[in-house]
Amino acid sequence: MKSTVYNDNDAHVVSCFKSTSGMIMAATKPTNGSPANTRSSAPDDLIVWHGTVLRAAAIYNILWGVAAILFPSALFRWAGVEPLPNYPELWQCIGMIVGVYGVGYWIAAGDSIRHWPIVLVGLLGKIFGPIGFAQAILLDRFPLKMGVTILTNDLIWWVPFVLILLHARKVSLIPKREPVIEEPLADSSPSMNTIGKQPRPAIVWSSLQSTEKPRRV
Repeated sequence: MKSTVYNDNDAHVVSCFKSTSGMIMAATKPTNGSPANTRSSAPDDLIVWHGTVLRAAAIYNILWGVAAILFPSALFRWAGVEPLPNYPELWQCIGMIVGVYGVGYWIAAGDSIRHWPIVLVGLLGKIFGPIGFAQAILLDRFPLKMGVTILTNDLIWWVPFVLILLHARKVSLIPKREPVIEEPLADSSPSMNTIGKQPRPAIVWSSLQSTEKPRRV
């Protein structure tokens, strides 16, 4: 007689192994037709354009601010303002403010949607500056030649800054979607921690070989 003994622990181990394999497959399953362990899609072209514009504005502001601090009377000499301002420190202060704006633009370039308030503050400054300059022209305080600064500092940035803010507003109105997490199917098999606590009945399959005795005549 041949007999083979299988313990229930063997069946439990096999079942737990299948369950664990299913969980691993579910965790590494590609979603939306994309391979597993890949980065998100490339950033939108508008976001890249926002960063380019804001970095250009940052570099310009910083350079202009440094020039105003180091050479506070240069612009007035070029524009033919007479007499020159008696307090160049005031113009140097303006240069410092413009340069600090440049630092803010550089930060906003990393995520223009998140840092849209920096862009808004910059746009407001670029709107109020020309208004003050127009008043100075009407009062004959500044020569019209100084309007070149208003053109390069303010006016040329109106359209791109407005477009950035409009896009940020559009993105903020899109409802956010909660990420969908796929869970493996529930398995009634016992966990590895409970295997040792299960009863251990032995199941015996036996193959009996029966022999017939010859009959006597």
